[in-house]
Amino acid sequence: MIILFPIGYPMSKALDLIVGHEEKHLSKAILVAFLKSQKHVLSDEEIKMSTGAINLMRRKVATLMIRNIFFLRESDKLSEMLVQKIKQKGYSRIPVYNDIDECVKILITKSMIFFGEYKNKRIIDCPFKFVDPVPVSDQNNAYQALTRMKTH
Repeated sequence: MIILFPIGYPMSKALDLIVGHEEKHLSKAILVAFLKSQKHVLSDEEIKMSTGAINLMRRKVATLMIRNIFFLRESDKLSEMLVQKIKQKGYSRIPVYNDIDECVKILITKSMIFFGEYKNKRIIDCPFKFVDPVPVSDQNNAYQALTRMKTH
């Protein structure tokens, strides 16, 4: 590389002057349109996921909020019926509320794989994996909210 530098550098500068030195950046709209045109290479899910990631900065948390959520109470007792209900919903994380409607923990459902010995115990007293809820403003953009959740 060092040997070719005396020849390569002047040639690149001359080409920049003749052809022009231009750096192009794709706008988000063009990038999204390009992704959508790649249906023969990407699946619909991949396109949706990619365009969603591109638009994270534009989307406000308020537009992503779910109004009717499935949640558990601290006082809920673990039973076969409750576990079946959780499986049926298919969520990986379920908020756990106290009696005054505050979210106190978030249950990681895959930690419930061995639940048999904890039947009839309060859900909050079981040694399942729980994480603390992360408060975010509904006016944050989705990227800010995601970053905050990752750091907590």
